[in-house]
Amino acid sequence: MIIDTYIQNFKSNGLLKHPNPLIAVSVICSETSRNAGDIALSSLLWEINIAKGEGGKGIPSMKEVKSTYSIKKKKFISKKEKSK
Repeated sequence: MIIDTYIQNFKSNGLLKHPNPLIAVSVICSETSRNAGDIALSSLLWEINIAKGEGGKGIPSMKEVKSTYSIKKKKFISKKEKSK
């Protein structure tokens, strides 16, 4: 469905004359599901940072991920408590 939409809406940009769809699969392997989840969060945070123009430092360490999500969790909880 997504590829069909891409092909139907493709417009040549000078570099590509015809649509050239590509599918990629990302796999995370680890000793435990929890560790794999942590690694996945690291990758997700990197994608968020890239979208914000802040991804130049590479994939965040697990320490950075835990710190970032801890801060966001605290802010979320604080907002919930204030709305009561």
